[in-house]
Amino acid sequence: MKTGGFMRALLLIMVISASVCAQAKVRVDYRISRIQGLVDFASAIADEPHHAPGIKELFDKSSYNTPEMQKSIEVVKGLRQSFANSFKDSENGTKYRDHNRNVGDLFVIQSIYAKDIQDLSTRTLGLLATAEHLAYFTALKKLEPVYNKLIWRPLSPELTQHKLKLEALSKKAGLEEMFAKAEKFYNAQWPSDTPFVIAIHPIPYIKGFKNSSSSQSLNSVEIHGVIVEPGKHSNDLKGSFGVIFHELCHSLYDAQSDSFKRDFENYFLNNPSPYTLQAYTWFNEAAATAIGNGWAYARANKGVIDKSEWYNNPTISGYGQEIYPLIAEALNKNQTVDENMVKQFIAGYENRFPKAIYAFENLLQRLIVAYDEKTMQEWQTTRLNLKKNFHINSLNMSAPLDHPNTLKAMTEHEDDSLMFIFPNDAKKKLGTVANSLPYVKENLKQIQGLKDRQIYSATADRGRAYVFVRAQNQKEVDEAIAAIVKKEYIDPQAKIWSY
Repeated sequence: MKTGGFMRALLLIMVISASVCAQAKVRVDYRISRIQGLVDFASAIADEPHHAPGIKELFDKSSYNTPEMQKSIEVVKGLRQSFANSFKDSENGTKYRDHNRNVGDLFVIQSIYAKDIQDLSTRTLGLLATAEHLAYFTALKKLEPVYNKLIWRPLSPELTQHKLKLEALSKKAGLEEMFAKAEKFYNAQWPSDTPFVIAIHPIPYIKGFKNSSSSQSLNSVEIHGVIVEPGKHSNDLKGSFGVIFHELCHSLYDAQSDSFKRDFENYFLNNPSPYTLQAYTWFNEAAATAIGNGWAYARANKGVIDKSEWYNNPTISGYGQEIYPLIAEALNKNQTVDENMVKQFIAGYENRFPKAIYAFENLLQRLIVAYDEKTMQEWQTTRLNLKKNFHINSLNMSAPLDHPNTLKAMTEHEDDSLMFIFPNDAKKKLGTVANSLPYVKENLKQIQGLKDRQIYSATADRGRAYVFVRAQNQKEVDEAIAAIVKKEYIDPQAKIWSY
């Protein structure tokens, strides 16, 4: 073959290859799993955060809420820490992206594919200690009939209809084209042979109750609770579609290359604004909200934007709405996020939330808690309390205050906010802490001088919060957290206050 002919043939192959790539379609598999709904039910009635509150409300007021059933619920609660045990699923060199999965995530994923409880038990062998595994599945078997009667049997027919309508709406709205635009925006690299699995489960509608749903993104698996009422099909089909696309966006964000993840993080961190770290920390949820609850919802609703709140967190909803016009324009023009856009995201965040750099809700997203074991005997209760009251992405708890591992974590993770919980005889330990943390050393006299039921709170460095709580027992710790929730903001002029 002559050189010219070879080059023409090569060019033709490249054109055909590009055409095939351009026509690659995302595969989306909508699934309904009774076992996945059962696992979610067990977690919800055991007071796990981030589950639809209507599930627990329905159970608590039912005739099935008996002392015998409470025993099974206590078993699930007792395994909370074992389910929270995490491992890193990737390492990409970024500081502020979570790379962890936990045992509970793996249980949820496997529950989607499980035919029954025994199948789930087989799929998850080895994830828990043998005794814990047996205890959990014994409890799950006792809760299964309750779930079937309260939720599955009355609501699954409506859920099946919802699934069929979602599939039809996805095709009508152009899910494949939308996905391609979102993938381009995130500069993501989603493997074409990996389908998305959208697992939906029923959430009971309760008249007169503040109903809300919950969703979760686990790489290629998206979990979505659909609020349905017995005998009535859910009328929020477009809302479901928007939430599902929201969750797909989280997967695309995770599917960015390691090099782009580092570049993207630096777009934020190199910006001198005092709001930059918060704007970055909230970006994943805010962008998914702007795209899913804003842009995708409008695509499914003949171009009409949802007028209600887009997310049940005011910061995420507001930030998402603030940056929506910029993101929608980028999506429609098939553009990729860049440093100039990031500057506008940060400015938008500052414009929307001028007091944000003092808000506990924002400052405690990444938190290290150092505590005294005498003061806080029930540390798991405090952990749950914090997660229920704040949107926490990363939470590490350690005792005692001056343990070398505690101090190492505080110095290595220099942007994570710090909370210290200690009794009245902790002056020496606080002195040891001060040797590792310059800010504490500079303000040690005030901190050591805290009186009973007082809190010291301030910000320093790049917006890192320092919160010192003097408490004598678990009851006072709970009251201090409630006071922080109520106070909402750090007052830079009054660092010491009583609770």
